[in-house]
Amino acid sequence: MKYVVVVTITLFGPLLGAKGGIFNINNVENGPVNPSILHNGDFLHADEFGNLLTGPQTIVALGYFPVAFDVLGNLNNIPLLRANYTILNSSAVGVNSISLGGSFPGYLEVEGPLGPFMPNTDPLFGRPLYSFAGNASTLLAATSFSLNTAGSIQADLFPSIQASHSTNPVGRTILIGNVTQITGDFGAGFGVYNRLQLIPEPSVTLLSALGVFGLLRRRR
Repeated sequence: MKYVVVVTITLFGPLLGAKGGIFNINNVENGPVNPSILHNGDFLHADEFGNLLTGPQTIVALGYFPVAFDVLGNLNNIPLLRANYTILNSSAVGVNSISLGGSFPGYLEVEGPLGPFMPNTDPLFGRPLYSFAGNASTLLAATSFSLNTAGSIQADLFPSIQASHSTNPVGRTILIGNVTQITGDFGAGFGVYNRLQLIPEPSVTLLSALGVFGLLRRRR
């Protein structure tokens, strides 16, 4: 699948006309799993039951955590992760797909500004980026989540423009989420796709369990 990259001229401090970038949040890169060209296929976003998510039911964000924040040590603390996560760009799944020319379940592809930068001067240069997804229009309202690494901001050097970052976990580390597979044609051809299932926030799961326990006690 063609990778869309757009570059724009922006202002950076006193440097008039310094080149910045418009970054692509893209989950439509390869289409279905294709062993013949040795790639693992695109990931569709799904809830914890495996139902594909689309539109306002899901937000997929590209962003970062503070330098000293222990991401790996706090994977079970969703409120703390949300409080320390800065969104650089986000979109609802399936809202806009440039490569596919429409809206499809489980896919995200949208262009938007990540911010002006110049190599070695932008504070985010070289910093790890993360894709954070939830089952609502905002991460704050979501009750289920996925989180994976998403590379880092690198130099935007002409003609080798590196101004595209992907929420697609192919080749990345999935920190929160359950990966399964699903077969069908979801906009990039019929085949087997990876399905990244969001995982309920631990506190939500605990509250549900307590509710069921309460009902059992009441029935007795």
